Amino acid sequence: FKSHDFELKMNYSGRTPWHAEKLNSVGPEGWLSKTKLLPLRYFVHTFSSEGTYEVKKHQTNSVTLRGNGTLHAECNYGDKFPKGWVWAQGSNEKYNSKDSTNQN
Repeated sequence: FKSHDFELKMNYSGRTPWHAEKLNSVGPEGWLSKTKLLPLRYFVHTFSSEGTYEVKKHQTNSVTLRGNGTLHAECNYGDKFPKGWVWAQGSNEKYNSKDSTNQN
């Protein structure tokens, strides 16, 4: 992921899907996914995958943060989802859980 200020690189392995047998078709929406009651859609790719990350600031062109952690990755989309939305969440032993949201 690249922005004007920084670049984020991540690698992960060991996908933990929402449903072990229906990897790409079942998610947190449950029965609501078959209706038009939700203006948004959610797909959880993985709950907890081990991974590495590296954050680099463009100003200094040097790595400012690097480490290992646990990744949660999902896709959110739909008619009511804001444009320009970025959401990230991760954790490691030193900092516990951190999350960040950015809505443009």
